[in-house]
Amino acid sequence: MDSSGLRYYRYSLSAQERNDVIQVYNEGAKSMQTDVKAAIDAFEKVIVLSDKVGETANDLKQKPCRFTGLYLRLPTTTERR
Repeated sequence: MDSSGLRYYRYSLSAQERNDVIQVYNEGAKSMQTDVKAAIDAFEKVIVLSDKVGETANDLKQKPCRFTGLYLRLPTTTERR
């Protein structure tokens, strides 16, 4: 494989990985109203995946930070008496 083919392969791989991050983010966004725990899990996964993808996903890594209030909507695990 020549250097232009290698660059194309790297770009394609990076684009696919970025698309994977977008897909997980969209799943989290869909879950926000119906399943807060699933949304939080998805947004946390977005941050981890963005780190793995690198610089091309830095913008996606910042998006879940807007939803930190979701933690407040989690049901408490202790019962009130």
